[in-house]
Amino acid sequence: MGGKVRALSTIHVTPPTYGAGVARPRVYEEERVSTAVRLPASLHEQLKEEARARQVSVNFLVERAVGHYLELLPERAAGERP
Repeated sequence: MGGKVRALSTIHVTPPTYGAGVARPRVYEEERVSTAVRLPASLHEQLKEEARARQVSVNFLVERAVGHYLELLPERAAGERP
């Protein structure tokens, strides 16, 4: 049996309204894309622990960290290759 694997949930209840404990759909000003990165297992564990301790998602931490890092990079000279 090949092909795609799909996660199945045993809970099929959709609340009629959003309330405490139910996340609202995210609305972003800019389109989001999915990407994959390879991290050392130890760094990934550290990232998950920090996210859990701060009660945020790993995605949130990665997005903030990459954005912050890019802001710190010096500007490239005109015509300089990346």
